[in-house]
Amino acid sequence: MPSPTVARRRRRRLLAVGTAGLALCIGVSVTSLAAWQQNVEIAGGSNGGQLGSSLLKIELSLDGGTTWTAATVSSNGSLNFGSNASLLTPGDTVYASVLLRAAVGSRGADVKLSGGTVGSDVLLGALTYAARTGVVSADCKASTFASVGQTLVSPGSILSAGSGSTAFSVPAATSSAPGTAVGVCLAVSLPSGVASTVGGLTTSPVWRFDATSV
Repeated sequence: MPSPTVARRRRRRLLAVGTAGLALCIGVSVTSLAAWQQNVEIAGGSNGGQLGSSLLKIELSLDGGTTWTAATVSSNGSLNFGSNASLLTPGDTVYASVLLRAAVGSRGADVKLSGGTVGSDVLLGALTYAARTGVVSADCKASTFASVGQTLVSPGSILSAGSGSTAFSVPAATSSAPGTAVGVCLAVSLPSGVASTVGGLTTSPVWRFDATSV
């Protein structure tokens, strides 16, 4: 029969083995959890398609909607103020129409009108103008100007004046058709009482439209 001391040593060894076995058991249990993990990837898009960016593409017409061209930063043709525009007499006003629309596939836009380019030109400094939006080309004339559309630039404004915070909306297009056209009518005047020094001069003001997609 073993002595009490030997018996105590054997119990400690058994306890040590039992503890190690318990630790090993816990280790196997933790490792097995990894087999129940799963990674899932989901593509992002629009109705199962890809992500993409929209575009803003404005077209303009200077002949009442017969011909449309893509608007660029420059080289967009000239507004037609009529034959009298080159022979203004103090008190005369001439009118010109431009139509704007969103091209096929384009978003709509809020559009502001910047003033005409004004340098040191004497005649440019003497001229004034007004602009109205929502005006069809046929109504861009003296007899109807004041009663159609909405004011974009007030009458009597210097050419360098723009529409400020006032903007007009160009409706969005669809994937197969352009947006609804919006007309802007400009009325340029040589005021009564201008100095005779502007007589016989010519000038070419340039207006700019700033469109922001919506």
